[in-house]
Amino acid sequence: MACQLPLLALLLTAASATAMQCSTSALPHNARVDCWPEIVGASESACHGRGCCWRDDSETVNDDSEPFCFYPADYPTYRLVGSRDSPAGGAALNFRRDSGPSAWPPSRQIDQVSLSVSAHSDRVARIQIADRPDTSRWRVPLPLFGGDETGAAAQQFSVRTSSSAGERFFVQVTRNSDGWPLFDTGSSDSAFGPLLFADQFIQLSIGLSAQVIYGLGEHLGPFAKPLNQWKRFVLWNRDAEPNPDRNLYGSHNFLLAVGGGGRAFGIFLLNSNAQEVMLQPRLGQRATVTYRTIGGILDFFVFVGPTPKDVIQQYHELLGPPMMPPLWSLGYHLCRFGFGTLDRLKFIYERNVKINIPIDVMWSDADYMDGFKDWTVGAEKYSGFDTFIKQIHSQHRSVVVIVDPGIKNNSTGYLAYDLGLKMDIWMRTADNKSYIVGAVWPGDVLWPDFTHPNATLNEFLFKYPVDGLWIDMNEPSSFYQGSDTGCPKGNPLDFPPYVPHIIGYNILYQGTVCPSARQYLGSHYDLHNLYSYFEAKATWQVLRTRPDGQKDNRQRQFVLSRSTFPGIQRFAFHWTGDNNADWYNLRYSLSTILSFNLYGIVNTGTDVCGFNSATTEELCIRWTQLGAFYPFMRNHNSLGLPDQDPAAFSPIAQQIMRYHISLRYAFLPYMYTEFYRATANGSTVARSLMEEFPNDEETWLIDDQFMFGPALMICPVTVEGAVDRQVYFPPSARWFDVHAQYFAEVTPKGLQTVPAPLENIPLYIRGGHVIPMQDPGNDTYHQKLLQPFLLIVAPDADGLASGSLFWDRNGVDDLSLGNYQLMEFSASKGSLSSRLVHQFPIGVQMQLFGLQVLGVATKPANVIVNGRKRQFMYSNGWLSVSNLVGVDLKSPLRASWN
Repeated sequence: MACQLPLLALLLTAASATAMQCSTSALPHNARVDCWPEIVGASESACHGRGCCWRDDSETVNDDSEPFCFYPADYPTYRLVGSRDSPAGGAALNFRRDSGPSAWPPSRQIDQVSLSVSAHSDRVARIQIADRPDTSRWRVPLPLFGGDETGAAAQQFSVRTSSSAGERFFVQVTRNSDGWPLFDTGSSDSAFGPLLFADQFIQLSIGLSAQVIYGLGEHLGPFAKPLNQWKRFVLWNRDAEPNPDRNLYGSHNFLLAVGGGGRAFGIFLLNSNAQEVMLQPRLGQRATVTYRTIGGILDFFVFVGPTPKDVIQQYHELLGPPMMPPLWSLGYHLCRFGFGTLDRLKFIYERNVKINIPIDVMWSDADYMDGFKDWTVGAEKYSGFDTFIKQIHSQHRSVVVIVDPGIKNNSTGYLAYDLGLKMDIWMRTADNKSYIVGAVWPGDVLWPDFTHPNATLNEFLFKYPVDGLWIDMNEPSSFYQGSDTGCPKGNPLDFPPYVPHIIGYNILYQGTVCPSARQYLGSHYDLHNLYSYFEAKATWQVLRTRPDGQKDNRQRQFVLSRSTFPGIQRFAFHWTGDNNADWYNLRYSLSTILSFNLYGIVNTGTDVCGFNSATTEELCIRWTQLGAFYPFMRNHNSLGLPDQDPAAFSPIAQQIMRYHISLRYAFLPYMYTEFYRATANGSTVARSLMEEFPNDEETWLIDDQFMFGPALMICPVTVEGAVDRQVYFPPSARWFDVHAQYFAEVTPKGLQTVPAPLENIPLYIRGGHVIPMQDPGNDTYHQKLLQPFLLIVAPDADGLASGSLFWDRNGVDDLSLGNYQLMEFSASKGSLSSRLVHQFPIGVQMQLFGLQVLGVATKPANVIVNGRKRQFMYSNGWLSVSNLVGVDLKSPLRASWN
């Protein structure tokens, strides 16, 4: 008992000393940081044992999520002990922790930490908090771009840090243009919460000067996160049916913060371990945000902005531009799990072609495999698959197949298994004595380690020249909990002292691989969230170097990944996983797609009509209408469910679906151009109204209508039985109704109720833009390459409009080859002109067949195009010129109407 008295005395002394620092005057409710983030075990005595405050039962709280146990204002912290040279420039400081109580045993506490603050570029600050710089702690091996190591550009931010010996840890980043605080841990006198740095638990709290944030995915729910509630976001890649408040397939610790006047900034934490972010309600102008992770270091990037578009561009520049999709992949895709046989797949394909559904891509889920084994084809059910692929190609359509990461174990004679053994690329157990065994569809499997330089396989593509690969189950997902024998008892990587709130289980290895499993670059504990990134990179490289003679290795590739991590946009696109066929998932599919555009994975879509459970005709119609404006559009559903391809429904439903899919093809030149902009300039494709109208606070929470690029506003119906809906028309812009006669201008603006019959999705063109289009027809992308164009000019209130058109030789060449045309259009009060920005003899015609101008106040006397007077039609502000024979967009365009 005597040996315990010093510890007991210490705790009692700490509790007494901090009593005054626990009051609401010292720590208002919204400023309290949780000292017991675990799900269970909290009690007053245990809380005091950590040197923390226990909430008085008599206190009135506004939210049940407010912590019972919280850190006092004077909790032991790290204090400055010295500085060192920084190879990156900026500040490089060393800190030592105060003596006193700790939330973690002394054996796990790291007493010395280092702070490095540098300029990644003039608009991006980098803040790294690690243990001593001479230790080899895990750091994410992710390439970064857009750095300015020369320091030639003037920094647009300023940094303050601890400067005097003994001063408590703090770091602040402010924007120079307006003094706005972007990253703030507090001052030398007070902090938003203590810095904690233990072996498997790191925590930092900051004050966030914003009213609303976006990001912190992947989660299903609203796009905007107002800073008026306690909310936890867990990031640990996991195979889970999308439902609210679950951590899902991807991890993206990026937030876009927006405040008064539309001022914006961003924060990205580059960390691949299990982690969580806790938002607290604002206190005055700031909200406390707490970052927790159980490994690695804190490696923050702060983006200056000052507009939302600036922040997004700065983030995309850091991680590298999104991969430009091949044009064929922007068409309509048809898939399902449960075709069962090649004959059934052919039947579904042919019946939709027969009713003029413009299908560009047919998919096969795991049905095509022999016993669900990757890189095989079932000899009976899918006999002749290679011939079918050739047939599809002869019709200028494409084929994509699924590939899961797990390779069937103990299957000698199976090429993928034998090669994996030969190359020794399987993930291993913690003791390195054997391969770690999981279970997926084929039964027991081994896991390829895609961080290993030998992890590749392309022999399959010799015989089956598919056009793209769909990589699924790559969190990775396993039907075992850790492995066939579980995980090593007592291993701290499998059973860490703290686990973020992984919804439903709170176990790291639930439905996946033991974190203690060994990979070429380290432990799965550190690499789990990166598994899909390295698989996507390896898959992209396989397609890029395929030796089958069917593909040029300088062509754009198509890889679709369920699981994601920052940077994967350079190698893969994304769909949002196994959603439900219900109105909630339809409604919030849009939020997820908007979020992934923030993350840089702009070519994202959701399973149209829903994957799990049976859809309904109305739901599938409404989903097809919205899906027509997803960046990636694929109809897909699960095993054992009724067919939901368009031909499976009534003739009326077929007609509505065909119209909206064709409408997508009509806007394809505009959409394709927006994807080029995203690749070239770091912009989004699908974007929220907030991004386009940040000064209009009414737009900040809107996520049931959106913009495709800057010019199209789409307002889907997401309520069963609805025949109208409310639409917000930002008053600063002109809006023209696509479905109204003569593209009627919308008046009045603001929040309006608009008709939304089952036949149409409300769709509007924003004034100030020139939109390139084509005749919708029922064509595939290949025919689109040869069709003439239509230009729609929608002037703003000053009569001005601008736009551009990107077009290329075959829709697949790598942009680095330069085989494309890029032109810009400019309209000004009765005239339109074009300018060639990039010209190359692409070998396809670019004829202009029509010109339409909206909002023309009076009927013009003449319309002249390229020096020739043209016939035209005019009615109610709509001017239309057709039959523009001989007008080639590869040459400068000059048009006028007066």
